[in-house]
Amino acid sequence: MRELYDIRNFGAVGDGVTDNTKAIKDAIEACKNAGGGTVVVSEGVYLFYPVILYSHVHIRVDAGATLLAGTDPALYPEVEQSDYWNVGFALRHNKRYVFYAEGANDIAIYGKGIIDLNGLAFIDTDDKVDIGTGRWHRYSDTEVPGRSIFFVGCKDVRIEDVSLYNTAGAWYTWLLNCENVKVTGITLRSDIRTPNADGIHLGSCRSV
Repeated sequence: MRELYDIRNFGAVGDGVTDNTKAIKDAIEACKNAGGGTVVVSEGVYLFYPVILYSHVHIRVDAGATLLAGTDPALYPEVEQSDYWNVGFALRHNKRYVFYAEGANDIAIYGKGIIDLNGLAFIDTDDKVDIGTGRWHRYSDTEVPGRSIFFVGCKDVRIEDVSLYNTAGAWYTWLLNCENVKVTGITLRSDIRTPNADGIHLGSCRSV
């Protein structure tokens, strides 16, 4: 039985306005320090900014719950140079993320709830679509979150059942050099004019 860490017990408020980043990070940190468990997002709309997952930490988004990514590009950090990948090779030189993990084992994002990446906030939807691609344009290639879920060098990864909406400026997922990966039952939904709204990207992964 995995220990549960409800983000509300760490101060999260599901009103769609309060910035819950600290509460979510505190719940993840407590879960990590205890050796693992499940961080629970219960009913409500929880505004947040990027978080990092660690070994044996699962995030469960319950039915009726929404994790809503914030719209301030200044609050999306860049991944620093790592032993797990050369950040200089990031596509479009974009090193920003919403969920990130590197070198972690036994991580998961799952549940019947919604993760809304709020991607349209980073796209000029008033602009005419590109004639060649039929897509809108991002306000920036590098100053917006480039990957919504980005796991590097991880093992025993699960993304299951959750609904992912409005990818944040580019790919929904990038799993790079990961092993023992299961992605099942998820829903991905974006406006067809969203640039690079790719669903599941796998690079150098094994046993997927």
